[in-house]
Amino acid sequence: IESLQALIDEIGATRPRNDIEINIMLLQGHRSAIVASNVPDNIGANSVYEHRDLLAALERGEPITFIGRDDDSGSEPPPHASSPDHYIRPGQRFISITTPLVANGRRMGSINTKLSLSEIDREMSRIRGGILLLGAVLPAVALLLFLWAVQRGLRPLHRLAAEIGQVGSA
Repeated sequence: IESLQALIDEIGATRPRNDIEINIMLLQGHRSAIVASNVPDNIGANSVYEHRDLLAALERGEPITFIGRDDDSGSEPPPHASSPDHYIRPGQRFISITTPLVANGRRMGSINTKLSLSEIDREMSRIRGGILLLGAVLPAVALLLFLWAVQRGLRPLHRLAAEIGQVGSA
């Protein structure tokens, strides 16, 4: 467990703050508990949601992945950590991957990694804003171009009408 904790600390140190949360959970009878984490307040905690994901990952023998929000009812409970070092903030969307932890053919627990989607959400918001701006500006530019083209196209007709008027009055 100590070597796993050192590895988690090393990974956490390479990531921006509030970006990633890594928990290693071990089965303890019909329950599970976090034995290593990059969020110190998580160690020793047991979550019904993460235990459910742990069992599903072990049963399927492959990772369980979902996207949730830290405060969605039914997906994740409110965070246990109250320290400013808590990696996934309340309300933050994240992708969660629960991978089975099997040693010597024995199902031991899981490694749960939550990666914040805040950077992706910011980028998507910026793109949406650009699309909305383009959607508002593009019709106005198209209308101005249409009016300019019509005015320019009608110029020869105006000249012709003026010349006919001069011929008719002469």
